[in-house]
Amino acid sequence: MPSARAAPAVRVSTFMDRDGPVPPTGWRQAVSQAGGSGSPLPPPMPDGVFRMRGDTCLAEESTEMTADLSEHRRQRQRALTQACP
Repeated sequence: MPSARAAPAVRVSTFMDRDGPVPPTGWRQAVSQAGGSGSPLPPPMPDGVFRMRGDTCLAEESTEMTADLSEHRRQRQRALTQACP
C-alpha cells in the first residue's frame, strides 16, 4: 500500500463522556482541580483519532480481508477497554 502521506484521507475524531458511567475518585479530583484552576475540562474528551484513506485503495480487496481487518479492530478495542477500567 502506498504511504498514507501520499493518499487522500479523512480524519475522524471520536469523543467519550468526560466522566463516564462510574468516574473513579482520582478522576473526580482532577476535574475539580481543573475547574478550580480556571481551566475546566470540556464535557466530551477526545477518545481517539482514526484516519481512513479516501482513494478507494481497498475497493478491490475481498470481503474476507475487510472482515479480518474489522475483527482485528474489534479485538484491539476489547483489549483497550479491559486494560482501562
